[in-house]
Amino acid sequence: MRLLLKVAVLMLLTWLAFQAWQPPQPTPGHRSVRASLPKQEGQKQELWYVVTRRLVWKQAAKALEKRLRDEGFDPIPLTRKEPVSMHAFDDGRIFKTRQAAEKARKGWQKHRIEANIIKTSIELNKDIYIVGLGRFFLTSYAEQMQERLRRIKKPYRYERREVTIPTYRFTFAPAGKKEARRLWKHIRNMGIADPVMMKAARFKALYGPVSARKRKS
Repeated sequence: MRLLLKVAVLMLLTWLAFQAWQPPQPTPGHRSVRASLPKQEGQKQELWYVVTRRLVWKQAAKALEKRLRDEGFDPIPLTRKEPVSMHAFDDGRIFKTRQAAEKARKGWQKHRIEANIIKTSIELNKDIYIVGLGRFFLTSYAEQMQERLRRIKKPYRYERREVTIPTYRFTFAPAGKKEARRLWKHIRNMGIADPVMMKAARFKALYGPVSARKRKS
């Protein structure tokens, strides 16, 4: 009996030692947890801005702002000074007197050109006069003016210049990509040309931080 009892105790101790050495095995219900972790709630989504194209005329900017507000939007103005290409057309001649420039101006007005007299100076502080025929910031308008002047067949001078002037754009409160894309489509469908979408990081790099403005009543 004692021998059998010793053998039984020895077998029990051996089994317990074996169980202690074995690493724990995962249950079937825990395998999916080990394979992937659920997404953390409250994770920030990437924000996007919608920006209208650049305008160089203040009145055009006011008209666009009114149109956007009539559609129920709260546009945020982006105003800054930046270099813009300007297309300048002038009478090809230089006039020593204002009377001579005035005569030339009337000659252009007969062709329905809104000419104006510009006084400038040369060496020895001597004044001279030129007749301006138009200043355009849009290439399409400049091309139309050039075609008109060619049909008139009078000498003119053209110069393209870089000038720094106030420019105007509008943006809106930032939103997720899907909502920003809906806004972009709505603005484009209004006939407002060339709105763009950009990530918040790029927007801030270009325009800096902005704050929403209270809507006018």
